[in-house]
Amino acid sequence: MHPCINLYFSIFDSIKTRSRLPDPASLNISKSLLSYYTRKLVKDDIIENIGYGTWQIKKDNIYIAKYISQLKEVQKCTHDTRPFLTSFNVRGHGFIVTLSIPKIPNWSKREQYLYKKGINYINIPQGQRITINNNKVWLTAKSIVIYLNKDKSYYQRSAKEAKQAFLYDLYKLFKNLENLLNTSLKRNKAYRFNINRQHYGKVHDNLAEAYNKDSKRLEVRNNKGLWLLTDRSLKADELETVHKDTAVKDMDNIMIPFLNDIKGYTETTGEVPKLSRITQLINDVVKNQAYHEANIKSHIAAIKELARSTKRMTELLAKK
Repeated sequence: MHPCINLYFSIFDSIKTRSRLPDPASLNISKSLLSYYTRKLVKDDIIENIGYGTWQIKKDNIYIAKYISQLKEVQKCTHDTRPFLTSFNVRGHGFIVTLSIPKIPNWSKREQYLYKKGINYINIPQGQRITINNNKVWLTAKSIVIYLNKDKSYYQRSAKEAKQAFLYDLYKLFKNLENLLNTSLKRNKAYRFNINRQHYGKVHDNLAEAYNKDSKRLEVRNNKGLWLLTDRSLKADELETVHKDTAVKDMDNIMIPFLNDIKGYTETTGEVPKLSRITQLINDVVKNQAYHEANIKSHIAAIKELARSTKRMTELLAKK
């Protein structure tokens, strides 16, 4: 029996919110199936029964995200558990990182080192490519580029928490690289790196589902480029924020509040906004972003000019 990721989410969420296991009838599954997954989580030291039907989660969110991401196979349950996906419905994935390296003795001879140590590698135009825990790693003249395992996902309640879970694994990967290469990769006692790609998907999103049903794809751009799209990954409809610099804020500060407002509007009025109307609202959000950015730049310019004028006035007064 393969792990059913949706059911794991249901168990975690029910324990977090009510300190109880979910009712199997509400999930349209048998008691024995719920018991199967519960026993596995107990055996793996993730949850525990503290008495009288009361349960608690023993690990923090980062540990749980790592645990979920290491499941051998992710598949969608035959039953619908979306009502329970309130705690872990943001998926971080698709990370690419560039680590700026210090001056390393004999780094230009790294290929000879790999060969001597029996480390499998492939020569590429940029240098050498090795693989660590299914992560592709490029060793180049001035940096190390890491392509996170494409099957690796970090499920959390927000993009910020998903990124934190990713960074937890990233620092461990840096340590593994240092051990493998027998050198420090820190510059001034710290790792210096840039995240070149980061995607955060809102799992089982209704807007993405509507686009996917019509075989359409939503792509939203602003003056910084593509930042939002719809996709279907791991048998789930996802609304993804994808800009390399702003993806976390775009998900947590813009899209989740925006979609919650639509949900609240529907629950209050009973009216479901049409897809075209939602798309228009998203475009309005983009325009507002550009407007506020322009205003901020204008205010900054005005403040700088005021500072220059004040300085000139001070100099004139000093001459008198």
